[in-house]
Amino acid sequence: MHNFANFNKESKEKKILVLFLHDSTGELFVNLPILWYLKRSINLEIYFVSSHADIVKRMNISKRYLEIMHEVGNFYFGNLKSIQLLINLFFIKNSSIIQMSCNLGARRIDRIYYSILKNSTMVFFTHAFMLHPFNNIKKAVNDELISLIKSQFFANYGNHSDLLIINSEESKYFEETGWPLDSLHVVGAIGYSKEWLKYLLKLDTSQKEINENQSLTIFVPLRDSHKFYLTENNYDYLISSLTKIFKKFKQHSFIVKLHPRQNPKDIIEIYSKYSNVYFSNQSPFELALKSDLAIGFWSSALTDSVAVGTPAIEFHKHEVPHSQLVLKNKKLISLNEYLGLCIGFDDVEMLKDFLSNININKLKSLQKNQHENLLNCYNLNESDKDRLLKTFEKHFIKASKAKNEQKNEKSLFIIFKKIIFKFFILPLRIFR
Repeated sequence: MHNFANFNKESKEKKILVLFLHDSTGELFVNLPILWYLKRSINLEIYFVSSHADIVKRMNISKRYLEIMHEVGNFYFGNLKSIQLLINLFFIKNSSIIQMSCNLGARRIDRIYYSILKNSTMVFFTHAFMLHPFNNIKKAVNDELISLIKSQFFANYGNHSDLLIINSEESKYFEETGWPLDSLHVVGAIGYSKEWLKYLLKLDTSQKEINENQSLTIFVPLRDSHKFYLTENNYDYLISSLTKIFKKFKQHSFIVKLHPRQNPKDIIEIYSKYSNVYFSNQSPFELALKSDLAIGFWSSALTDSVAVGTPAIEFHKHEVPHSQLVLKNKKLISLNEYLGLCIGFDDVEMLKDFLSNININKLKSLQKNQHENLLNCYNLNESDKDRLLKTFEKHFIKASKAKNEQKNEKSLFIIFKKIIFKFFILPLRIFR
């Protein structure tokens, strides 16, 4: 195991980590296990920051995750508290600060912190445990994503914005979107490690047994419609199809978890008429652990389920090519299905047939095969933790040198350049 002792002796700098929270609980699923492990290995101060005072409600953060967040760090939510922390950090002498945000982040508060805190560096991480390798679809890397990365990341943090990825095979994908190879750091999926899950769920998930009764508990993580991932027509089809499933399989209990962007009133009104349907805001890990099977609309909640020993089914009609799909036999399927992390269905009648013929032996076989595939896909072994510590050692050293090496990006002008252009440069051009 890598040891930080020598690094700590050489540097008396106070090590600080700031995590910006934005939209999705997936950010915490990826990053909280990393912070928890770092906190156990390094003398480290951790701060959770958001410009939204109600971020806990916005992200539907479960009670257990809040407990762990309180254990490892302190909260600064809302503009006033965010600025208060920024001022405090600015006046700390001899510190090195790592700022972290998901790769769909890079908001205004992130950029302000980065520019003002000179001895700091920015590290991004993927917002959920979704894989990006093995892609064989031409132009799946869309122009909108590339434009976002160039405008939100490289324009504000230079051409060496660091990104943590969970699988070495993802490197090619992120290189194609513009990330330099030396800015990509493979740290594995610590959130799927046996050690973390045992701590998170307070029991050993590797000992989970599938229910042998005829009545099953089925976890149903939903997602909303999306211009890239799920059209409104197919979203409506999936939602209405589930009503048929709930009605037909009255012997089974279904635990529905709403996506944060869904309108809970509409979904609850549709599904509450079924006595075998229940709603919960607990994390996917917690809900999957209580269940014998998961049926989801294509999301990382399915791999979350497999990680705790619950076999997964994906119910989704893939239409729009994107980076997490594969073209196989002239049909779009998800990487989860392609890699054997779930069974895929796009037709409700086929799903009905599968559920009608499910039995304990089939469930156990799915459980075994999918979990083995997950361990292989996410490279879950002890070397991931060693690599994680080495990566953060490197970034703390980088943060301590950032005042000189990143000074071009650490400029207040970068934050306000759009305002300056709008109110000063543009009027001059107009009146020439």
